[in-house]
Amino acid sequence: MSASSRFVVELDAPLSRVRLASPVLLPLAPVDRRATYQPLKLARALERLDPELRVIVGPSPLRSNTVILCPDLALEYRGVRWHLELVGFWTASHIERKLAAYAAAGAARVFLCVDAERGCSAEPFELARQPVGHVVQYTRRIDPRAIYAALTG
Repeated sequence: MSASSRFVVELDAPLSRVRLASPVLLPLAPVDRRATYQPLKLARALERLDPELRVIVGPSPLRSNTVILCPDLALEYRGVRWHLELVGFWTASHIERKLAAYAAAGAARVFLCVDAERGCSAEPFELARQPVGHVVQYTRRIDPRAIYAALTG
């Protein structure tokens, strides 16, 4: 969601032309509070574990070639920045591609939190063979201590 007091929207079609300029009042987009609840809850839990840990909710997107990556959190600990993304439905190849995209974006320090019950294929997923980042599997609730242990270890 963004706000601006000055704007111009122009639609130039073959049969007509429409121009809309401020100060027209446009309705605000509805806020999806469910989409931000789990990252906020995890951020608060991580901050409680260590006051030295800086947690940024909704950091800037990262660009990796033609892919835009949108981490849910950025974690800064002792001058090192990590990105954390909550992944919905997934396959092993999807996770591998996502880790490769983060590496190509220059963000090798990444946590992907995947719900063990939302795997969408029978292909096996081996956490040990991941060359970049950490994949944290969870069921129902993400354990902030697992993330913190990998972050500080």
